[in-house]
Amino acid sequence: MNPSKKGDKRFWDLWHKNDAVQSRRLKRPVVPNHRKWWGKFRYPGIPENIVRDRRYDWERVAENIRSLLADASVALVADASAGKTIIAILIALSRPGRTIFCVPLVHLTKQQRFVVERIGVTVPTRAVSGLVPTGKRAWRKWKERIIFATPDVVRNDVQSGALTLDPSTLVILDELDVARGKYPYVELAQLCTRAGVRVLGLTATLDSRRYPRDRQLLRDCCIPHEVREHFKVPNLTESSVVLPLTKELSECERLLKDMIVETAKQLNECHIRFDPNQILTIKEWRDLWKRHLKSDKEQIRWDEKVSLLARYSKLRHSYVTVLAEGYESLTRYAEDTLEKQDTVTARRVLIDGRFRKVLSIARRNHRHPKFQWLLKVAESHARMHRPMLVFVGQRATAVYLAEQLTLRGLPSAAVWGGRKTKRAERELDETLRKLAAGELVVLVSTSFAERGWNLPDVRSVVHYSLPQTWQSRHHRNRRAGRILSGAAFLVSVDHHMDMLWLWTTKVLAERLEPPATVQWLLGTPPRKGERPRRRKQRDTVTLPLFEEYA
Repeated sequence: MNPSKKGDKRFWDLWHKNDAVQSRRLKRPVVPNHRKWWGKFRYPGIPENIVRDRRYDWERVAENIRSLLADASVALVADASAGKTIIAILIALSRPGRTIFCVPLVHLTKQQRFVVERIGVTVPTRAVSGLVPTGKRAWRKWKERIIFATPDVVRNDVQSGALTLDPSTLVILDELDVARGKYPYVELAQLCTRAGVRVLGLTATLDSRRYPRDRQLLRDCCIPHEVREHFKVPNLTESSVVLPLTKELSECERLLKDMIVETAKQLNECHIRFDPNQILTIKEWRDLWKRHLKSDKEQIRWDEKVSLLARYSKLRHSYVTVLAEGYESLTRYAEDTLEKQDTVTARRVLIDGRFRKVLSIARRNHRHPKFQWLLKVAESHARMHRPMLVFVGQRATAVYLAEQLTLRGLPSAAVWGGRKTKRAERELDETLRKLAAGELVVLVSTSFAERGWNLPDVRSVVHYSLPQTWQSRHHRNRRAGRILSGAAFLVSVDHHMDMLWLWTTKVLAERLEPPATVQWLLGTPPRKGERPRRRKQRDTVTLPLFEEYA
């Protein structure tokens, strides 16, 4: 029965029919009877035994959250690929009003709508994003029960008055853990709270019991309740592949490390300390500059600090690129970024003899150890007709890997974010269609595809560039094995930066207590029994040592 044709009232009356009779027979509280509705759900490509095992858990959690939403907003924390979207749709169907389903990416609006249609829900839906002009977003005329949209569109339309939030409306925030700082989720959740609208947050990596940052996130989003559920998900085997350093990579590491340590010592002399737990934005840097510029003498001294900071950032990025990404990525970074920047710092980096030697090594060599390993694994997957997903840190690396694998007879494609045009969306849809049809062997992506993507045919995930947070590692791994068991490979080279990230992400992913801080010690440590000297701190500035370079 289609509720859009028969009317909502009659549909929900039939939905709750015979609930009282069944409750008296089974001696349990009255709960809605979803069995007739579940009988209409269809799951093409998913084994029936998997769906049969999860149906009871999905219904139970949906009823629990529906009762909590009567009082306040709720956050559902469950493992990735556990069926949070299906639970959210069940809750939306059990409410009489409209449901606005917010997702962080434009592509996910269409993908989540496709998932709802595939499982057999006949309620009318609509997908809205920034690609739809403002004048064509007629919220008051739309009659769809479920609307998938990006958070910035919903927030802007609420603030402009084009969308009026009704108390019967339910707002679902998918991937709630991205709501940091000025992300639209925070403002949207606060607007919903003022209007008396309930908010349901969905996330897989949120632990407010252990981390104060997650508790602050829930307070910012005005969500008092947190429901944690453990579902039976497919098994995932994770393997760490550590490749030895070649002679060329060892030489590049030595040269770049000497340049980085030399710059870091100069920063240390300028009283700039390293704090990996604090990441400053561009606005915070500008505020910091204004606060320290009190005289012309300090202006000159601060300009020297800024130049050193820029030099340190470029050298560290080059170090990570050549060792974690490849030779080709370093040459493209030097040609597309450094040579086009008309700055003193970029020119000093390029004219340095050690950096020129690193570039000459990169131009002579194209056989990176990671690429040789990836080529063998991709060939084995092509023989088994199993597509694989490869995560890298930069767009240049994704394009290069896709080109090289295609030239070797392994059809591949690269996807990355930042392109918000209709043409880019059509190209992305065509790429995913080829992947589902078995025309692609390897899909190379940046962090663009690590959250929310439903790729049921992908059974293997390769971390070509190591994830730098345990949240990223968890989301990337769960792109594989969403239906059946999958495998994940952490590929690293035996050098300082890769080993540090591999160790840190493993410790955090296993929910162990991380060390209080990770410091890059410059110079020799104090001797046994000797107290370290205390320097006078002047104009101390914190510098992020290990932040995301993607």
